[in-house]
Amino acid sequence: MIFQFSLSLMFLFGFAVSTETCGKDLLVGTSCIMKLRTKTNEKPSEIKWTHDRNYNILHWRDGRIKVKAEGVSKEEDGSLRFQSVTLKDTGTYTYTVTSSDGTEIAKDKVEIKVYEKVPKPTVKFNCTADGNATLSCDVGNSKDPSLTVSW
Repeated sequence: MIFQFSLSLMFLFGFAVSTETCGKDLLVGTSCIMKLRTKTNEKPSEIKWTHDRNYNILHWRDGRIKVKAEGVSKEEDGSLRFQSVTLKDTGTYTYTVTSSDGTEIAKDKVEIKVYEKVPKPTVKFNCTADGNATLSCDVGNSKDPSLTVSW
């Protein structure tokens, strides 16, 4: 019993302080960090994160956040932390980092795709007296029309 409690406690703390790097494919509700990478050790003066739908996600300049979208925050190294991704977060993110003299010291693109969680299916097996059998799989009230079940 003590082992289960300790394991649960470690899982909860591990989850709460997760520093998982965002993969390309994410499930709705995932918390992760989109890493900002620079080739130099030069301290940035300005960091801009934008989304391909032409809006600013985060704009930091001279130690102050100028723009910050809901659900994101800036890590100490300039990386972008998502609190809980949603379907609208799908897309390409571009970051631009400049030095105090206005020189671009880093620029890159990162793409993510966010997917709905698949509902737990219900499998039913029905036998009749005449020896016929029916196997069915129900995925419930799925909101995703592209979800298919096959076997």
